[in-house]
Amino acid sequence: MRDLQLCGGNSLLLSQVSALHCGTPDSLLDDTDAYVADLYTKYSIVRPICVSCRHSGKEAKTWGAKKFVKKQKVK
Repeated sequence: MRDLQLCGGNSLLLSQVSALHCGTPDSLLDDTDAYVADLYTKYSIVRPICVSCRHSGKEAKTWGAKKFVKKQKVK
C-alpha cells in the first residue's frame, strides 16, 4: 500500500483515496498490477484507478514523466 506524503508532514494512505474516474474507494488496482507497475516506471505520480474503469478502457492519470539520460558513445 502506497503512503502519499502531503504538505505539512501529513500523509495519506492509498486506502483513503478513491478512483479518479468514478470515485469508488473499492477495487482499486494495486501497485503490483502490471499496468500500474509499468506506469510507475515511467511516471512519478499515478492516480488510483479501479478495476471496472480500467476494463472499460479508461487510463490512469499520471504526472511527472521520468527523464532518462542517454549515454553518449565514446569515440
